[in-house]
Amino acid sequence: MLSPFYIFAFITNKETDIMKLLRIIAAVVTALYFCSCQQNDIQIKQLTNIDSVADNDAERALNMLDSIGPYMKNATKASRNYYELLKIKAQDKAYIPHTSDSTITRLVEYYENKGDKRLLPKAYYYAGRIYRKLHDATQAVKYFNMAEAAAKKYSKDTKLLANIYAQAGYTLRYQEFHKRSLIKFINAYKTDKINNDTCNMVLSLRDIADTYRNLENPYKALEYFNIAKRLASTLDDKSYASSIKDQMASLYLYELKDADKALKLLKESDPYRDSIEISPALSIYSELYRITGKEDSALMCYKKLLKYGNIYGRQGAYDGLTRHCIKSGKNKEAYRYFELYMNISDSIRKLNASDAVAKYLALYDNSIRDEQNKELKLKNQQEKSKTTIFVITSILLATILISTIMLYRKRFEIINLKIEKLKIINSGIKENKAKPTDDKIRKINSSEIYKTIQKKISAYPEKNENLSETEWDELDNVVNSVYENYTEKLHNIYNRMSSFEYRVCLLIKINISPVNISHLTNHSKESISSVRRRLYYKAFNRKGSPADWDEIISSL
Repeated sequence: MLSPFYIFAFITNKETDIMKLLRIIAAVVTALYFCSCQQNDIQIKQLTNIDSVADNDAERALNMLDSIGPYMKNATKASRNYYELLKIKAQDKAYIPHTSDSTITRLVEYYENKGDKRLLPKAYYYAGRIYRKLHDATQAVKYFNMAEAAAKKYSKDTKLLANIYAQAGYTLRYQEFHKRSLIKFINAYKTDKINNDTCNMVLSLRDIADTYRNLENPYKALEYFNIAKRLASTLDDKSYASSIKDQMASLYLYELKDADKALKLLKESDPYRDSIEISPALSIYSELYRITGKEDSALMCYKKLLKYGNIYGRQGAYDGLTRHCIKSGKNKEAYRYFELYMNISDSIRKLNASDAVAKYLALYDNSIRDEQNKELKLKNQQEKSKTTIFVITSILLATILISTIMLYRKRFEIINLKIEKLKIINSGIKENKAKPTDDKIRKINSSEIYKTIQKKISAYPEKNENLSETEWDELDNVVNSVYENYTEKLHNIYNRMSSFEYRVCLLIKINISPVNISHLTNHSKESISSVRRRLYYKAFNRKGSPADWDEIISSL
């Protein structure tokens, strides 16, 4: 039988062995932990380096991300999510399109709840970028606003903040919220100035100028374009100055009516133009050649636009080719180009229509989330919440269905209306070719009302007399007697004309100059130009110059 001493010694030795084993395990775990932390630090530093590279060289950043991709499977969640966010950033800067919001939505949720809050503004920003490219302006503006607030709270990255302002400005501008977009572009410029970022300062000044142009303030736009041009001249990269000169050429051509200045700026820009600016430049060239009567050169630009232009450039090319064929009497070709113009216009409208559908879906998703939150907090209202969801869903689905039906109905109405307008304009051109116009002009000029109008014009500014109601009626009768069914043809083109707009069209028809029209109607010359430009847009659903509307009037 073993003595108590031997039993005690045996147990003591066993306890010593167990303690040694536990110490070894603790040492191994500690070593593994520190190795893991060190490895995580290395990964984060590596990704931070790639983040900086992506700002200036997206292709190199993508290659670096691809090279470390296989190692990300075993990386920490923080590293994997940062890796995916950087991949979205690099792809965006390399102009690689995103077709889904699934990844960025998951990343936004991660950085909102668990991740490094310093990266939250960047996640919001690229969510905005993706939604903008997916043509969901509502979501894009929402995420840019969230990015702005998060950047001010969590980040010191003023370069990112400048980009947020700029992208929010672009999104608002394309939705025609020009006053709001102007505020964003001004903030972008101020932040670029803080960053001493001359390149982006030039772009922000360009955007401010372009927004003033949209606000119909061409001279303020010219002021900012000139500032941008002077600043761009200090850069080694001449494509910035080229971009500004192209925009200025458009301003001189369309608003300031100086074709020579526009052509000079375009020629200066030609050697340094970036490929992304080719389509807008060709559009300006084509309109410049059309206005100056260089039809062959305009045709060449239209054909280049069909090959190299963006969707808006191709739309303008089809419109120009339709006009050309109508003037040349090539009715079959005119109709073919007009159909192509309508098809591409329909594609552009579909992009806009998708925004409306996305808003409905966003409202639906928000209502679902709201109801789910209510269910978690107030279980006693569960049945009521289900009923509410059903009603909201039914209303939204019914609204979407009705909107879709109305959209397609409107589409066919627009197509039929455009065809009718085309026929009217074409028949007017044929009539003008078939009948001598000198006789009609003589009849107008010999009428008493025309003589009365000329007397009032001659008496200005000593006497500023407007036409009486009786005189307007007399002018209406004379124009319709000389130009058969003039009023009917005009209303077939646009039938919701105000009395003032119709009277302007009467005076245009008898070749009264815009300056004298302004005197006779007691309006400014700019107001008369605005009326003509607005009538063209209302009739044809695209921008045109006052002279374009005058051309339509002369064809009736």
